[in-house]
Amino acid sequence: MKHQILTFWKFMAIGVVALTMASCGEAEPEFPLLQTQLEGDRFQKMEELLDLTDLKQYINGELQYTILAPTNEAFDAFLEQRGVTELSELPSDELEQIARYHILNGKADESAFVTNYFASSAVGYDETPLGVLIERTSNGVMFNRQSTIINANIEANDGFIHQMDSVITLPTVMDHLDANPELSIMAAGLRRANLQGLLDMEEPFTVFAIPDDTWNLYFDNSTDYESLDDIPDEEIEDFMRYHILDEFVDFEELQQIFPDQDFRTWDGANDLNIRSTANGVYLNNDAKIWVADLNATNGVIHFIDQVLTR
Repeated sequence: MKHQILTFWKFMAIGVVALTMASCGEAEPEFPLLQTQLEGDRFQKMEELLDLTDLKQYINGELQYTILAPTNEAFDAFLEQRGVTELSELPSDELEQIARYHILNGKADESAFVTNYFASSAVGYDETPLGVLIERTSNGVMFNRQSTIINANIEANDGFIHQMDSVITLPTVMDHLDANPELSIMAAGLRRANLQGLLDMEEPFTVFAIPDDTWNLYFDNSTDYESLDDIPDEEIEDFMRYHILDEFVDFEELQQIFPDQDFRTWDGANDLNIRSTANGVYLNNDAKIWVADLNATNGVIHFIDQVLTR
């Protein structure tokens, strides 16, 4: 298999991380290469992961990379959770994506990370770049609300290593929803409808996700519900399923719709009309996709600016 570390790029309509580069003509300080920095006991498991996936050959001083390196103890905890004792016991394809999820193109020190979604080097469903949520918090820089930088800016001539307290696992659709504090109502609704387990399954899904502010505005203006708790038990599942398609539909495909198309939602009984215009993609004429293509291992999430009603 031919390996390539892909470019670290932004999602549509949101910011990109600023990478630290030496200015032209400025002499760079001399540091060991990343390969040298990875050697030894401290990064033993990360080095093993790169060896198992043949990615280490690309970290050879010719290009610059930033490596998010979990501690050996973090790898041990990850392996215990997976029910194995060695990295080599995991499928090779999964190992490669885990390794890619911890490698960024370019030389980024800790101060370069801003709160945002970014595409990673790993790929998810349909070979789409997996998204990762980076957050600057009072506890440090976090990735997917799962892993935090605990030792930053281990510098090399060809990049940086940031030591992490956990392995950043490959996210499902539900993992992405759980990781974003601004999607807490959406995640709570799916859990109340007992859909969280299904959204961790391998089948592809397209989720139209609603931020908490939009939910709160909906409840403020609704004559039926003042909060998620007011939606009756017999209605909540269909209510949440109406925001989900049981197929993978990325933004490129949605943009190609002309003039509009009905999609059967995951409630199995109702259609969702999607229309592509010069001003954007709209659902049921009103809700607009404002951030698209947050990719997961089992589907994709698009953020919309209104709650969908049947």
